[in-house]
Amino acid sequence: AAVRMATETRKEEGCQSYAFYGDFMGLRTARKHIRWYVRDLEGGEPLTIAEIADGMHASQLRFHGDEVFWLESSDDPETWRIMTAQPGQPLAIMEAETEIRWFDVAGGRLIWLTGSVLTAQDLVTGETTIVAGDVNGAASTDGRYVIWESNHDSLRSDLRAYDLATGSRFTI
Repeated sequence: AAVRMATETRKEEGCQSYAFYGDFMGLRTARKHIRWYVRDLEGGEPLTIAEIADGMHASQLRFHGDEVFWLESSDDPETWRIMTAQPGQPLAIMEAETEIRWFDVAGGRLIWLTGSVLTAQDLVTGETTIVAGDVNGAASTDGRYVIWESNHDSLRSDLRAYDLATGSRFTI
């Protein structure tokens, strides 16, 4: 079974974001010139995945097989994009004019949250699906199911799910 990625945010030691996948660790420097690096945990020199242009912000590193995904944003003009790369080949795969609050990638599917709208995209076909319009926090996917938390006016919270294969929605 594939090892799921774990992401943490750290503010000390000049490192803002990092993720693990199998025997690899990815990290972002927080110095003047922002870069994403990948390093084999068994040794070796770090490999630069991408250099982030001046004026851009980078966060939310994710691994999906041999690809790395991250969120880039700019204040002027306000743009948000989800980027992917194999070493040295960054490519924008999704761009928005409103804030992308969260994204996840697994099983050949990319999901992202803009406002309260959760969208899924098949990375092979490019087909997109609006999963839900009432999402208040982070969501996750395994490539088939998308899970998110939905808060009600009654101060109750439910875990909701969407099956990307069948199009069915249900409460967990």
